[in-house]
Amino acid sequence: MVTGTKRILVSAVLLLVPYFAPVAFAHHLMGGKVPDTAWQGLLSGLGHPIIGVDHFAFIVGVGCMSRMVGQMTLLPLWFVIGSVVGCYVHVLGYTIPWSELAIALTLALAAGVVGMRASVPIGAFAMAITIAGAVHGYAYGESIVGAERTPLVAYIVGFSLIQYGIAVGSCLVLSSLAGHHSFGERMLMRVAGGGFALVACVLVGNLILTG
Repeated sequence: MVTGTKRILVSAVLLLVPYFAPVAFAHHLMGGKVPDTAWQGLLSGLGHPIIGVDHFAFIVGVGCMSRMVGQMTLLPLWFVIGSVVGCYVHVLGYTIPWSELAIALTLALAAGVVGMRASVPIGAFAMAITIAGAVHGYAYGESIVGAERTPLVAYIVGFSLIQYGIAVGSCLVLSSLAGHHSFGERMLMRVAGGGFALVACVLVGNLILTG
């Protein structure tokens, strides 16, 4: 059992290693170029939540938390709604100070909730996840500021679809693994929580190094 647990932890860390470089937090699929067509906007939207490990990790966390409260489709939807609002806030020129630090905080909170399998009322979960979605969506907005309406809409559609798919997919994978392996859901949640905490620490470290 101990050996199996160690293998899971090592595998989780190895999966995160490629993201430790600062480029993983750059969040630009197109080299910083603002999309100027619907196709470019869609591709950029689909890629942004994946190439940024901070976003990807939290979306997986949304899936884990959805599993915890038995709301596989509802909580991811609230997260997506929040991210769309956050993106528009950025596009409209409003500023959220310390947004990257706020993203790290959302990961730290996800680590605690998932790792300890905390019991939180569904209403509080929905509100917190919607606010977290707005923080992540604000970061998404950086890549689309200045774009025309068509690529902007395509971009939003892209990151909305991929986020929802990752969150629901993570919930389904967790459910499947918990039902077919001896280490069970509790251990999976602890490993996931540890992974989220690690990403939060790396993000904070990256912020310190880059000033």
